[in-house]
Amino acid sequence: MFLALLLVYFSTTFGLAQDAPTAANRPKLGLVLEGGGALGLAHIGVIQWLEEHRIPVNYIAGTSMGGLVGGVYATGRNAAEVREVVKGINWDQVMSGQIPFSSAVSASSSTLSVAASS
Repeated sequence: MFLALLLVYFSTTFGLAQDAPTAANRPKLGLVLEGGGALGLAHIGVIQWLEEHRIPVNYIAGTSMGGLVGGVYATGRNAAEVREVVKGINWDQVMSGQIPFSSAVSASSSTLSVAASS
């Protein structure tokens, strides 16, 4: 019993106990998300895992679908909110290559034709 008390005393007195890292001295983490539409939900799963394990992300970068997921996450949303944003996208419309603003296209066409005739 005396030995256990002595060990506790010395470990706390001489700094042998480890403190949790503070924000100033913890390592920085960068998250890079690759492209590929099917990987989008996998990216969100990785972000969710990091959140569940309380691992903060300091930097985030991505290309294509990774850029979309990373960009939404970088705005301050959590993994569940990012998942809802991605689920809410009309992928058929996005992948069709068509511009959904037909009035904007016709307005710009008429402006071009007026400018060309003057």
